[in-house]
Amino acid sequence: MCKDFVIFLLLILCVTAQGEIINRYSFNDGDTVAVDSINGRDGTLTGTAAISGNQLVLDGGGAVELPADILATDLESVTIEAWFEISADVSWQALFDFGGTEGGAGGNCLCFTPTSGDNTARFYISTNGYPSWQTGEERTNADEVAVDDPTHVACIYDGQLNEIRLYVNGVLEDTTTLTTMELSNVARMFAYIGDSLYTADPYFEGTIDEFRIYDTALIDDEVLASFNAGPDAIMDVQTKAVKPNPENEEQDVRRDIILNWRPGEYPGTHNVYFGTDFDDVNDGMALMSEGQDVNTYDPGLLEFGTTYYWRIDEVNDS
Repeated sequence: MCKDFVIFLLLILCVTAQGEIINRYSFNDGDTVAVDSINGRDGTLTGTAAISGNQLVLDGGGAVELPADILATDLESVTIEAWFEISADVSWQALFDFGGTEGGAGGNCLCFTPTSGDNTARFYISTNGYPSWQTGEERTNADEVAVDDPTHVACIYDGQLNEIRLYVNGVLEDTTTLTTMELSNVARMFAYIGDSLYTADPYFEGTIDEFRIYDTALIDDEVLASFNAGPDAIMDVQTKAVKPNPENEEQDVRRDIILNWRPGEYPGTHNVYFGTDFDDVNDGMALMSEGQDVNTYDPGLLEFGTTYYWRIDEVNDS
């Protein structure tokens, strides 16, 4: 975990620390609702939606309705991840659609469809009103998902980099720089798995093994690691230190700040790297504290107008 800051003060990640899964739906046999095993934000099965074979089974006649505010209003970034198959090539079926609707037209939304009308898979955000296709969308695209092809998708809104990214089977397919669309302006009216905010659009047809929401924008390596781990395993999201203080790109930090962070699940001890040279810190040359037990570090009184970098390496218990 490598960060920098300036004494007015700017903190920048050198290696992004992964956030947490805040909602996880595994669709286990015996469940009568879509159970959220992380935060208890369970979803309701509607129509013909069913759970069978440890999958959500959607036959075009039902969906899952999640709590309308499943996206917390204070989220700056989010990753929505799923493992799924489609059983029919039906244009505009939505894997998920979060937002609002007016007169049957969707808008102010965050949505992914594996089969858009342009014969692409599409992840997009639209926050200029209703309907989204008229008021404007900022989109990422990939090849249309094939029928009966097991697929992993990660749809990312990155508030730090001001972009959205679409990954398919662990590979970054498309990136779009955002101009006006903000996550905070996505309506918290409806949140669907397998249904669209456009009432004329079809329901999703296929199966979903797992559906997850993270409170951060995963980076390339993290998406690939999750894809490789598969739907029944969670990559070790807590093997890294997280929740740094000062936060990323924070300004006006006190000169006498005590750096602190939340340890990973099996931290053992911490090595702290700190200095004004990015390469020295990033390459592990600026070791200031080795093998410490506590998750704080006092760098001493900082200088004004100086850019500082810091990094925490966790030495895990074996």
